[in-house]
Amino acid sequence: MRDDYLDRSWADNHHHFTGGFHKLIRAFGESMEHLTAQQFDAPWRKRARRDDCPTC
Repeated sequence: MRDDYLDRSWADNHHHFTGGFHKLIRAFGESMEHLTAQQFDAPWRKRARRDDCPTC
């Protein structure tokens, strides 16, 4: 088991694996930020659309 990390294939693909894992974690974090922004957005800050507002 310890030889898996000493193998040439691990050394060649380590950077590719960590880069993909980093992209996955970053995408998850961004999606959670968007979800939090939608859940805790103040409804009074939203602007009425033109077709929703008869006086606008």
